[in-house]
Amino acid sequence: MTVRVNTLDTQHRHFCQFVDWCDANGYFNVLANEAGGRLAFVAYIHHLKDLVSMGQLGNNTAASYQNNCQKFLELFFDAEYFDHGINMIRKREIFDTPVPVPSEDAQGMVMGWCNTFFYGISGLILEASPYPHALTLPDYLDWSSRELWVFPCNQWCRTPTSEHNYKKVELDYVAYDYEGGRIYDLCELNELYGGVATEHQLNRIRSRALWLLDQANRNLRHRTRLHRGQMALRFFMLMFIAATGMNSAQACSLPWCPELEDAISNPGSERQGFRSIKYRANNKVVFFEIGVKFMPSLKRFIKLRQFLLNGKEFSYLFFGLQRSNLDNPVPLSPEIFSRLMAELHKLDPKIPKVLPREWRAAKQNHLVRTVELPVAARVMQHSLNTALKKYSNGSEASQQVEISNFLSNVEQVVLNKSTVFPGSQACSVGVCSSPNHPVTINASSSVPANCKEAEGCFFCKQYRIHADETDTRKILSFRHCIRKTARIAGSLEQFERFFGVVLRRLDFILEEVRRRDADMVGRVEHEVDAQGELDPYWAVKLDTLIELELL
Repeated sequence: MTVRVNTLDTQHRHFCQFVDWCDANGYFNVLANEAGGRLAFVAYIHHLKDLVSMGQLGNNTAASYQNNCQKFLELFFDAEYFDHGINMIRKREIFDTPVPVPSEDAQGMVMGWCNTFFYGISGLILEASPYPHALTLPDYLDWSSRELWVFPCNQWCRTPTSEHNYKKVELDYVAYDYEGGRIYDLCELNELYGGVATEHQLNRIRSRALWLLDQANRNLRHRTRLHRGQMALRFFMLMFIAATGMNSAQACSLPWCPELEDAISNPGSERQGFRSIKYRANNKVVFFEIGVKFMPSLKRFIKLRQFLLNGKEFSYLFFGLQRSNLDNPVPLSPEIFSRLMAELHKLDPKIPKVLPREWRAAKQNHLVRTVELPVAARVMQHSLNTALKKYSNGSEASQQVEISNFLSNVEQVVLNKSTVFPGSQACSVGVCSSPNHPVTINASSSVPANCKEAEGCFFCKQYRIHADETDTRKILSFRHCIRKTARIAGSLEQFERFFGVVLRRLDFILEEVRRRDADMVGRVEHEVDAQGELDPYWAVKLDTLIELELL
């Protein structure tokens, strides 16, 4: 069985925590024999349960700690079923927390920096620009300067929010004018730092800075250029994850082969506005989909990749450069994204932390607004069940706007019992205020308004329903028939594709009716679902399906 390196690292950390707990609580024989291991393991599970009961640890997190310890103990003692006879903590889906979708502001801030570094630094590398090199800062910043100057030294840039004091360790960088993008002259240095260094020291520091600048501009593969190029590659990797919705482990292990370069030059078009990149590597088809607007960035990345590799071959699309030998590419691990966000936080302490899981949730959230959920799940390369449970909760801000608009719309749809619309006409699921003039409620709706099919009514601006028994029985009968036809669908995905969004819309409308007359809705619901007392129209529809032996 193949296990990812980061998975092994997590399992190892959890086991070390367990051993530390054993040492602190007197279970010194935990690794002496199997009996001692089981005794300590049972006690540790009780400890985890106590933490869960006190609200200090999540149920599923505790289960992960426990399960990882079990795996190590079984390997160590060469024992199967180490959990036999032990009341283990069980993972439960109800405790799964959906991945939060970062706000649009948070996404914009992080992507702003990604664009700054990728385009700005790739320009330094690919266009052989000289140092000092200016990067255009993200629009959201209210700093006095719109430029971030890059120098060929360890402290390669400085922002207004960077901590700055003149300790001895920082004297090496005082010659750099980080705001003006130049080297200070000696008179300026004496005026600024004469109190902390002698003129001889300042002159030596300035000469060293000028020499570094000259060396980095003469050598287009200077170590500082390669360091910055590696940084640009990593920021592009975050952009790539945001564009594709790929998880960090997938991105780190994405294979490279010459066929990929051809696929990028001549991408397929499976959906309008998107390009599919499909190629074969290691006898396996690799596929991902990106927006048309992202293609220039991807092509620019390929050029940067070629420059950094300098004619070498590497089996992964993304890579790092070995610290001791910048000509040697090495694989990346998912942990680089936490380090990347830490680097951004040094430049702007206010920037939110948006990691690959959140970008994946944001991509899913965007897709479910523009395509059907099963299509979104296929593009994201995970199951429909995973899409529904973990990635479809939307951002907090968008949820507030959507709920507000939706509830306002629902209140308009549901009429009081006595309300009469001039020119309206009864239909199979309520009332139409303007027959044969369908208008879809919003452009992003996955179900268009349609006068020929009942489900289209729920997404039409002309649709109305009275909060009375007649119309309530109509929509409950429609829901009853839809549920009965679920067995006809070939799979959960197929049923969700056709009826999922319709049933959710219906339930919202029904809740508004229930808010106005809960007793009536409860009674009619029981009559329809339990006793089969359907509206005459839907009763005939259901009988027809039964006669055709479709149910």
